[in-house]
Amino acid sequence: MLDGGGLAAGQAAPLTPPVRVARVAGRAVPGGTYDRAVQKVRLRRLPVTSPPIPEGGGRIQSPAGELAQIVNGGTYRFLAYLEFRPDAARPRGNHYHAHKTETLYVISGRLRAVFRDLDSGERTELTIEAGDAVTVEPRCAHVYFALEHSQAVELADTPYDPGDTHPCDVVGGG
Repeated sequence: MLDGGGLAAGQAAPLTPPVRVARVAGRAVPGGTYDRAVQKVRLRRLPVTSPPIPEGGGRIQSPAGELAQIVNGGTYRFLAYLEFRPDAARPRGNHYHAHKTETLYVISGRLRAVFRDLDSGERTELTIEAGDAVTVEPRCAHVYFALEHSQAVELADTPYDPGDTHPCDVVGGG
């Protein structure tokens, strides 16, 4: 049974609030509207700001380095660091999760991200870069190609379950 927000009873809310984006020359631009191909993908750009960090997160840059507040509140059960190398023989991902919603925050670099909604069959491609947080809902296959050396963290409100990672050729459609 779904509640008024579209969640099944007992299902946790997504890690990030829905943020509308428009695509301009392959880049997501906050404040736009979703095209139908990205309904299961939410991308937000954390703004560079001064203290205090606004609700929803942000980045403070100082002589000591950068502080990025990606989330504030909620319970998180999984956090992983990922490195992306442009000379790697294979990209990262090429899978989907039946139950897990995950957020990838890009610390440095640029990635080509391809997403395919397994229910609608629609596909979209974005270039994501340092300061972008992309949330991928269940049954949305995803793959990331390094355009340059990149670093990211992935977080979820559920523990990692290898049984919920299903191979899927996102680009080839299989």
